[in-house]
This record gives sequence, C-alpha cells and structure tokens, in this order.
Amino acid sequence: MWKTHEKRLVLLSFVVASIMLFSIVGRLFS
Repeated sequence: MWKTHEKRLVLLSFVVASIMLFSIVGRLFS
C-alpha cells in the first residue's frame, strides 16, 4: 500500500515538473 502511494507521488511530481518545463519552454519560444 505504501509502495503504490510512493510510486503515485513520484509520478505526480514528474507530471508537475513536465508541465512546468513545457510552460517555461513555451515562454522562451513565444
């Protein structure tokens, strides 16, 4: 149970980082 929660937390943080990266790249190229 804890391991699945930990995996989900890592996935969530990865998604948030990807969104932030995309927004930064979008601002640079726009």
